[in-house]
Amino acid sequence: MSNQTVQVLDVRNIPESMQIMCVTLQGLINRKKPRLYLLWSRWSPGAHANYRPESELRWLQIYKREYGLNFKLISPSDSISSVHTFSEFDRAQACALDVISEFASEVDGYIIYDPQFRDTINVATTMAGIKNAIVTSPAYIETLNDFGLREIEDLRGRWENKIDAYRWAFNNLWQECNHKLLACMEVASPHLPFNCHHIRDYLVAHKVFTYDLSNNPRDKEEVALIDEIQSAAEPLSIVLGWRTSRDSPTYYVARNSMHGHLTLCCLASPNLSFHSHFKAKTEVFKQKHKHVDPSQVTVEPKVYITFLLSDGDAMHMMLNFQNDRWNDPNRGKVPFAWGIEPLTLDFAPAVLEHYYKTLTENDYLVAALGLGYVYVGKMPKEIVGKYYELLKSYMDKLDLKVLWAIDRDPFHSPFLNTPGHLKEVMTEHESKLREFILGVLAGFAQPPEIPILWAGDIPIVTCKLSSRSIYQTYRDIQKLAETFKERPLFLFVIVSNNDSGVSEIKAVTELLDPAEYKVVLPDEFLIAVALWRKASKNLNSA
Repeated sequence: MSNQTVQVLDVRNIPESMQIMCVTLQGLINRKKPRLYLLWSRWSPGAHANYRPESELRWLQIYKREYGLNFKLISPSDSISSVHTFSEFDRAQACALDVISEFASEVDGYIIYDPQFRDTINVATTMAGIKNAIVTSPAYIETLNDFGLREIEDLRGRWENKIDAYRWAFNNLWQECNHKLLACMEVASPHLPFNCHHIRDYLVAHKVFTYDLSNNPRDKEEVALIDEIQSAAEPLSIVLGWRTSRDSPTYYVARNSMHGHLTLCCLASPNLSFHSHFKAKTEVFKQKHKHVDPSQVTVEPKVYITFLLSDGDAMHMMLNFQNDRWNDPNRGKVPFAWGIEPLTLDFAPAVLEHYYKTLTENDYLVAALGLGYVYVGKMPKEIVGKYYELLKSYMDKLDLKVLWAIDRDPFHSPFLNTPGHLKEVMTEHESKLREFILGVLAGFAQPPEIPILWAGDIPIVTCKLSSRSIYQTYRDIQKLAETFKERPLFLFVIVSNNDSGVSEIKAVTELLDPAEYKVVLPDEFLIAVALWRKASKNLNSA
């Protein structure tokens, strides 16, 4: 792909309806090779609080340097100016129309969604991938006809409610869809639809069945339809997008897990149809930190602390440089762990490779929530073993030895982690898990009295606190150290990516007395836990 020129279209200042046309076009023309890259705004429909527009520009620089790509920012052409004057369409709209006109010959037509019934955007997205069509509002019919495109479907007035719409789509479109991918994309939220459009390029490119249905048990008809759709997908399929505002993350992940599927959070993850084309240059991914030899670890009577940045399982975290925490000038100056999404190897390999190439010896990568986001305690028993086999293949490829896991049962305790479920499942598969993991860091902040759990000889250390500010974190660590006086004491701390990063944790560590506290990376942390247990057993048996 060296010396290839990729067109860059700025969609930040065009109407949502035009953004939908552009992103569905992007999915079609990027199927065979990467040709179109979109720039989105933080506040445009489809944006999310963790979306950082500057990240997209940074990736352009990286692709230019590493792959020799050239990028051309689209400007209005003479052909568009001759059709529409700028008094009717501003510059940004003219650029978008220019792109659609240029690639119109590669598109079979257009599908009209109903602006009064937004669920038709999702039905149209599913159809677009199958019919090689772009999705449009009625406002652009005449313009698209001028470009030589034809109407393929008009979804206006077709259905009275979302159940009827998605039922029709499932009955009529599913057989031609990808059976290994699904997408939940909320379009009917009373709030800003923060995950509406960014990944529609990928959904169209890969013919992904797309819906906006709630997993909340009170929404019985929607749940029943989700169950039917997900039962038709292949085991260990990936559910893209994110949950609706009518349910919760726990209900969403739990139901996906109950069907044996993986949840990949893609709230603000643009240009996946572009990123997915670039294969990593290396066949071997290696962490720069040398994995600790257990024989070199001596357990001291101190408070052991390991810090892990939150939300690394989300694709937007991989694309926004871990909420820009990766670019902190203090990175590498303190032991710090980063959750990464192993599925990035498939969806954005070059993005994943960038993290490995820029690692320091004080950075440590952890498999964030496994593959995607799953509650293994809710997965069908016949699927769990296959899931762990798949997880092993990714962790081995990526030189990952530590798993950050969350397990919840929203039907009994929706706001609490259930590490006991995790322990039960892992104990059943301990022999396989011992082949590729040192241990598990579990959950977000949990009641501090929860002890270290053991799946056979595999430690499961629950998170004792969540770091949000320098002094709050320092005070909480001190309080835990004063409350639990036994030494060694092991504290796993989640660092909230919206509130803290490497610089804040560096400041915290500088406040801690090294005679009493020891900040380590997760591998040394979990090895010390295992050695402490072994020493305790020997002491008790003496």
